[in-house]
Amino acid sequence: MVIPNLVTRFLCNIFLILQCLWIKLNRRFQTCIEGKETKRNKCIIVGDSLALGIGDFNIIGSVAGISLPLMSLLSSDPSIRTKWQVVNCGEYHRSHTTNDWLPVGVNYRATFGAGMVGCDTKVVFILAGLSDLGDLQGDGAMSSYRHKSAFNIATLATSLQERGKRVCVFDIPLPCLSLSKTEQVKMINEQLEHLIAVSNRQLRGRKESLSTSPEKPKTESTFTMKHPIRLVSTYTNTLSQPEMKAFDGLHFNTKGYRTLCYEMFCKKDLKNLFIEVEWEELKSKMN
Repeated sequence: MVIPNLVTRFLCNIFLILQCLWIKLNRRFQTCIEGKETKRNKCIIVGDSLALGIGDFNIIGSVAGISLPLMSLLSSDPSIRTKWQVVNCGEYHRSHTTNDWLPVGVNYRATFGAGMVGCDTKVVFILAGLSDLGDLQGDGAMSSYRHKSAFNIATLATSLQERGKRVCVFDIPLPCLSLSKTEQVKMINEQLEHLIAVSNRQLRGRKESLSTSPEKPKTESTFTMKHPIRLVSTYTNTLSQPEMKAFDGLHFNTKGYRTLCYEMFCKKDLKNLFIEVEWEELKSKMN
């Protein structure tokens, strides 16, 4: 029984690496999904293999993950009035963890540094945490970085919030093939929910104190630019079905990514993030 399991895990890892290379090759041909106009707002997707779109069988020139269905929803929704650019900035490497997405990390600097693609983005979706789980097949040992996953993701979200961006965090999908990892992922998701709730309470309390203060401090505009971090659960009755999962039982397949995008855009009403950006732009033009 041990040898077949080792062979299966080895083949899954080889397939994972090949698909990662295939997705990145396609991203070179189409690094972003273009709108019809040259002037567009920008939304970027950051994180690890889930953000990259592992499990989605895309064709040449197509972007994997939620990028393509998100762009389709933005283009077809009548409440979205401007053209949006959706950029997949997911990065996956076996040695990468959420530490690389901290403000001092290599992935953060390569995405949000001066002159980089995420420097002027308005909306950020974070799909991270899978890289901290270690071996994704079976019940093997998990990476020691899992203890820092929730803190690192919350730190990334808070850092982007400080820069005036609207941030939406997706929690980690529950594995289908490993009961021990499922409990660990549930614990990480609970910690992440708590940290984001604390961050939002602190922001709300700071705004309330500024609004009641008789003297308007110079930092008022900085705080009014900040927006609450939104948390989206990837565990729903629909997304938890086996037919939504890829070969490893953790990533989504093509149907799963499209369902995730539809549910978060329509049922979770995250399209308000994009409407708020458009409304603020309209008000600034009227003033």
